[in-house]
Amino acid sequence: MIDALMVTAVDYHSAHYTYSQKLSPEAQSDRLATVDSSLSIALALQQAEETHQFSILESIQSANMRMEELKSEQEQLELRLHQLNESLSESDVQLSYHRREVTRLREDKIAVEGAPVLSAADAETLDTLRVSFEKMRNGFKDLSWE
Repeated sequence: MIDALMVTAVDYHSAHYTYSQKLSPEAQSDRLATVDSSLSIALALQQAEETHQFSILESIQSANMRMEELKSEQEQLELRLHQLNESLSESDVQLSYHRREVTRLREDKIAVEGAPVLSAADAETLDTLRVSFEKMRNGFKDLSWE
């Protein structure tokens, strides 16, 4: 009888150990409901994060494109700035030339304004002397110098 009890106890213990590893239908249903709920939440969070990540990637792409546009614009502005600096340099040379020319012409004007002016009487005297000189010179033309 003790042997039979021992065999039964071992069988019970073995069956209990085997069956204790299994879930009851109610426990399985409860755990499945919990896991399904957690899975739904995790999938929703994953989808939200994927959407957020896609939005970030689009923003990065947009920022990179804008940066390229700005680099191109910067290059164009640098070229324009270089051209303007060259024009300014050429303009400085021309302005310097024109300033020297204005200064020279002002000095000429002062010299012309300060120069003695031939009066009408002086012009008449000069004309009379010229006519007299031409008459005398013409008189020499007729002479023979041999």
